[in-house]
Amino acid sequence: MRYRPNATSPQQFGALKMTDIPQRTAVEDHMACDLPESHAHWRPYCVSCFKLDGHTVPVLDLARLFSLTPLQSGGAARPGAASNDIGDGSGPRGPDPSDYTDSLATT
Repeated sequence: MRYRPNATSPQQFGALKMTDIPQRTAVEDHMACDLPESHAHWRPYCVSCFKLDGHTVPVLDLARLFSLTPLQSGGAARPGAASNDIGDGSGPRGPDPSDYTDSLATT
């Protein structure tokens, strides 16, 4: 995926493991909704959320997501640590897009 950390930054590239090909979707204000508590682990990485065809779709903050290092808490990788372990206190792993059963949107 291509993104910009801010309006004046050069383009950056990142990758996400997804269960399907991302699709462009027109979103209107009335589609906005809260992120369900069952998916609260996505909250630090989302800038918004909306409903589409009965599904909750989080809008990911790619600059935030891709600015994280595998082990932000420092030190060498722990044996057996998940490759997406972000060390932010959200549990042994950060969120994995394949864990989310609905769609994902990105900014």
